[in-house]
Amino acid sequence: MSTATEQARTVEEAGGPRLQVHCPADGRLVGSVPAQGPAEVAAAEGAMVVLSDADVERAAGGAVWGAMMNAGQACVSVERVYVEAPVYDEFVAKVVEKVKAIRQGMDAPGSYASEIGAMVTSAQADIVERHVADALAKGARVLVGGKREGAYFEPTVLVDVDHSMVCMREETFGPTLPIMKVADEDEAIRLANDSDYGLSSSLWTRDRRRADRLSRRIEAGSVSVNNTVIATFQTPVPMGGWKRSGLGTRFGGANGGARVLPPEVGRRGADRAQGRAELVPRRARQERAHGEGRAVPRRSRLAPEARPSGVLTSGNVVGCGA
Repeated sequence: MSTATEQARTVEEAGGPRLQVHCPADGRLVGSVPAQGPAEVAAAEGAMVVLSDADVERAAGGAVWGAMMNAGQACVSVERVYVEAPVYDEFVAKVVEKVKAIRQGMDAPGSYASEIGAMVTSAQADIVERHVADALAKGARVLVGGKREGAYFEPTVLVDVDHSMVCMREETFGPTLPIMKVADEDEAIRLANDSDYGLSSSLWTRDRRRADRLSRRIEAGSVSVNNTVIATFQTPVPMGGWKRSGLGTRFGGANGGARVLPPEVGRRGADRAQGRAELVPRRARQERAHGEGRAVPRRSRLAPEARPSGVLTSGNVVGCGA
């Protein structure tokens, strides 16, 4: 029995509520385990697409943050990056510079000297080490990092990667950042979708129309525009995955919190969320007026039939960064 399935059954036997389990191997594994309500399951392999008209400095910062936060141990982490050729070299140089500056270690009590720590288990460090070794054996190069010491794995940047490498096909769940050069947006989207997983992704461009058009082609539960990870914190919209990234969603709508909280707490939260939701149409009108017709249509504010099921451009929900 998998660890994820064991977690699901333990919560069920304890009388626990609706469940979300992170299962890197397969988000569908615990789907057969009954609980009080359907289990929400997440597995990730997050793709980031950087187009030639992107703000490269911002994109590089987003890639490093998205890949290295919590030492890469988050279901919405950036796991692989596709960069259009005209900005590839500049992007890689900026990423390497930022990754070299990351402080890794264990802080003394009261100290905040380190930015990332160790793998949660030695077994997870084994996986990261295996993925990096596989990439190197197949022709990839390490530009920074690449070494392990105990449960610590250095923040690592890989280039000359391709889809024959396990780090581009499976979830590494560690502080690694494989970067692949692509010829154009079509190749970038094709490769981003060439995965069994689809929990979160991001798209980087200064052209908002282009962002809206291409985000609809990405097969993922959320697409952040000019930002990473941010979809996780947009509680008014559903968070879930495509393909093997899982079953079900969490959050979503005024009653999103009511599904996972005690009844009395959930009702209060839903009432407050409903009050905020009623302000959305007015805010949208104000933004269109101020923008003189240039405001971005915010997909979460459209009727369900106006957007592809399961795809939310969360960067547009909170406003594009460019």
